[in-house]
Amino acid sequence: MAVSNEHATGGSKGQLSFARNKEYTVLQQHVLFWDRDMDGAIYPLDTYRG
Repeated sequence: MAVSNEHATGGSKGQLSFARNKEYTVLQQHVLFWDRDMDGAIYPLDTYRG
């Protein structure tokens, strides 16, 4: 989800990703993007895959 002037929280209710990530802040969503294996740590391989 991208933040814009129209959607300061990172999306609109019509988007699929909004429903999945609505409990996370924009910063948390950004970190989750890089933590692809959801292990709580961002390793160099995670950034490579991202």
